[in-house]
Amino acid sequence: MRYITRKHGTLLDDLPKLGPAITESVPPPEQAHGPPLELDVNDNQNVNSKYVLSGEQRKIVKTKDTIERSDQNDNILRKRDQLPDRVQHLIDDVTLLYDSPYISADQWEQGLVNRRGKRSDKANLSTELEKADPDLENLDLDLSADPDELEIEYYETPYQSPAELWDELIDVDQRSQQIRDDVFFVGNSVVSDETQFGYEVGNLLQMLRPPDESDPAGIDLIWGFVLAFIGQSRIDIERERELLNRIIAEMSDRHDTRMEEADLIPDLEEIMEQRTEGYRMTAEAIEAEGIEPHPIVVEEVLYHQTEFEDDEKLHKGNAKKMLSEIEDVVPLRLVNDLYTRLAADITAVQNESTQEINSVRSVIEAFEATSVDEDSSTGNETGEDTAGESDFSVGSKLTADIAGSVSVRKAAITPALNRLSGGEESEQWTTTPIVVAKNDGREWRLTAYGTLLLYIIQNHQSDPSAVFRFAIGPEEISLQDRKLILEVLDEQGDITEATS
Repeated sequence: MRYITRKHGTLLDDLPKLGPAITESVPPPEQAHGPPLELDVNDNQNVNSKYVLSGEQRKIVKTKDTIERSDQNDNILRKRDQLPDRVQHLIDDVTLLYDSPYISADQWEQGLVNRRGKRSDKANLSTELEKADPDLENLDLDLSADPDELEIEYYETPYQSPAELWDELIDVDQRSQQIRDDVFFVGNSVVSDETQFGYEVGNLLQMLRPPDESDPAGIDLIWGFVLAFIGQSRIDIERERELLNRIIAEMSDRHDTRMEEADLIPDLEEIMEQRTEGYRMTAEAIEAEGIEPHPIVVEEVLYHQTEFEDDEKLHKGNAKKMLSEIEDVVPLRLVNDLYTRLAADITAVQNESTQEINSVRSVIEAFEATSVDEDSSTGNETGEDTAGESDFSVGSKLTADIAGSVSVRKAAITPALNRLSGGEESEQWTTTPIVVAKNDGREWRLTAYGTLLLYIIQNHQSDPSAVFRFAIGPEEISLQDRKLILEVLDEQGDITEATS
């Protein structure tokens, strides 16, 4: 089944995925409501607005970061207290526009003003130049044209009618997503744009309305909305009753449909139980195929499984088939082998010690990796922009300098390096050589594998999961991660073997 937290794996997007009946059945949120959905709080927009929160103020409200400047807190409080004025201005403006040609279809494009006599900026400029110097020549302007025949320039509305403006209005960004996923059954209900918009407006008022035990549903407010749409004069009160009965009947039918939909949605406990069981069976199937059941791999296979099978044998068979299809696209087994070695060797270098060396990790870190900035004005060979990237570079180091960094005798550091180099004369601490000797052992350098291991220790908190991202969801790891992993696979001949 699809996991809501999954954001990676565009490389495998063409593989089949679960249908919406399962993929949309995710648990509802724990909170009643939360911060607006996808509301950009980084751009400092609305800076000079009297009523609208600026980007900086929205960020403060959303993240609850410590407010170092008390004036920002005061400004947020002021704008909160101006919400009544803001709503009143909206009511006033819409009322004025409604009772004017600005909302009429006949004068939609021009409003109240007859625009035929309006002169363009170009026409005005030509007149000013002619006044300043009548003898001006060779200008790319028609100075002799009749003002009434000059180009007309005016605002052009992007909407062709009041109906188009309304369609745009009800297509506003939906903000109350956390409640929406619960009320609308996580997207399973198909609702109109007007219903979505009505929900947003209603929820906006519900969030502002203080709790009222005597009227928890807000009957007075709802009644006001009903009267706004169907209210009639005293003379036509019977017509109002007919419209109200039609609304009540329609609302009842729609709620019957919601109840039928609700019966089709599994309970939260059932969803979680199914998810847990599906994860277990998929993980076991992956492990049976000789692949580490890492969460990245398990969730990727689950995401692409075409259906959930209650029968364990069928489900595992489906998982193995999907794993095979993923292997056809990416070098998953090579990456799995690299992950397994790295996980074991990172543990080894952190736990192994000698009489004078508390942790072999200090020996690896003695190589002191440096980050060399690359030329930000050029891209790499794949055309990617490398601006802001740094090259993780580790050079050779003399044995004496390594001993000095670890604060041990030179005689004590050489045996430790030998046990990290893959030499047959010493018992090895790691599955793969991490260092290699130069100049008869007077100097050492890290192998590509050792460089990757050091990079993971220093930049990924000793977690080698990035190598699985290399195969699944490479867009989530840095260019440096990909470069180091490729160098290891290339050094060990894995890439050549996999593609031959």
